[in-house]
Amino acid sequence: HGTGTTLGDPIEAQALLATYGRGRSPERPLWLGSLKSNIGHAMAAAGVGGVIKMVMALRHGVLPKTLHVDEPTHQVDWSSGAVELLMEARSWPDVERARRAGVSAFGISGTNAHVVLEQAPVVEQPVREGGDAGGVVPWVVSARSDVALREQAARLAEQVTALPGVSPADVAAVFVFPGQGAQWVGMARELVEQSPVFAEALAECGRAFEGLVDWSLDEALGDEVLLARVDVVQPVLFAVMVSLAAVWRSVGVEPAAVVGHSQGEIAAACVAGALS
Repeated sequence: HGTGTTLGDPIEAQALLATYGRGRSPERPLWLGSLKSNIGHAMAAAGVGGVIKMVMALRHGVLPKTLHVDEPTHQVDWSSGAVELLMEARSWPDVERARRAGVSAFGISGTNAHVVLEQAPVVEQPVREGGDAGGVVPWVVSARSDVALREQAARLAEQVTALPGVSPADVAAVFVFPGQGAQWVGMARELVEQSPVFAEALAECGRAFEGLVDWSLDEALGDEVLLARVDVVQPVLFAVMVSLAAVWRSVGVEPAAVVGHSQGEIAAACVAGALS
């Protein structure tokens, strides 16, 4: 918990020494750290902050140091058990079992909790046997004109030629989501009429906006005044971008990665599944 108080810290430290610190070899002490030296006292969020810190420590196999500590407090009898303060970052000791950590969150109001976190099981990925590398791999290229098509194909050829170690089968689609400025009045109108997938995805975005804004998505697409407003054009572009992604996916184009610029990062995160 580590509030840095003369009351709370000694009580908690002595409790840890009397429990986890007993029956341990001095060569393998319980390592003790505190989140508050990283981010201060987050009040009601302090507990979940400690959980996040330890989840990341479990994941990376590193015990992070407790910041701004010159020496352990003299108000605790550290010799009564095998508990040591993390004065420096350390690699997580390899003890041939899952890593485990305890996280405490105590409040003066009586909201007290202690949870034990354990490393997730390591899932071995099956090794895929390589098949016959022969055969033709089609790369479908599209453009608005013959000239643009040749230029696009030339760029693709140049990119692949510059990476001789890349297999044609590894070349994949990436969805790029731009920031503000890609809009025009009347955009998406034809797609709404021609693509049921696009129309439904756009309508879903419109329903999500209801109650949060004083304009409708359908109206904003054709309104030059509305599209000139930052608070309108950004959610409109988000709706168009995620709806376009839905169209591509409906015809089998699945991105291997997504990239977003500026507010396009929000649409990219949504398409990647990081945001609902």
